[in-house]
Amino acid sequence: MKVEYNQKALNEIINANLDVDGDYGAKTKAAEDNFKQKLSIIFANKGYKFLYYMPIAIRMSDLFTDKMSDWACLFTPNKVMFIPISTKPASYLESETKVAVLKENQYLDSWVLKNDGWSGMVYLHQVKDVIVYRDNLVDLKITRTAPTEKGIFYINWHSWKSWLQNILWYKSTNKNIALSKGCQVGVATDWQLLTNELTKFISIGSFVSGTLINIEDFK
Repeated sequence: MKVEYNQKALNEIINANLDVDGDYGAKTKAAEDNFKQKLSIIFANKGYKFLYYMPIAIRMSDLFTDKMSDWACLFTPNKVMFIPISTKPASYLESETKVAVLKENQYLDSWVLKNDGWSGMVYLHQVKDVIVYRDNLVDLKITRTAPTEKGIFYINWHSWKSWLQNILWYKSTNKNIALSKGCQVGVATDWQLLTNELTKFISIGSFVSGTLINIEDFK
């Protein structure tokens, strides 16, 4: 767990007004408890299950920022941890294809925890249907009126080994892009924090559930 990430995430998600100083004190703990309470209400209203060791992504806006501008959290029986991620595709992809954008929902047992060399790291591989928007309007944001599809599109949760930057420069596109075509992604060092917790209690080859919610759910 990186305390600064928790503090920054709680400030952005629930306006916790914490000092981002890495000091895990009573105020940070109280903010985490407040977040869990608000999340429990959201889940109850949506009919979602609350599960330990289930990655939960919070989409902070619909904008294609090409940065890790969203958050993922993971609850264990003893703590909650946050890492910055992207839940949206790279912006340049919007103009090239009807790029997949994962739709907010809870997807139970829809991924398998793998470490087969695909990314050089432990990752979550999609094995059951999810719902995606097929973004069909070039406006650098999620097109909520776009057609949706349900199926297996290999919308994984992952990073790439040695990927240590918030954004990457791709010469082929002359663009700064987040490394995503619909996947939920983070830089390697951050992703490692999350998978270190997952693999303490979930074995490689096991099913993992995931949930994506929106910042608007907290308002």
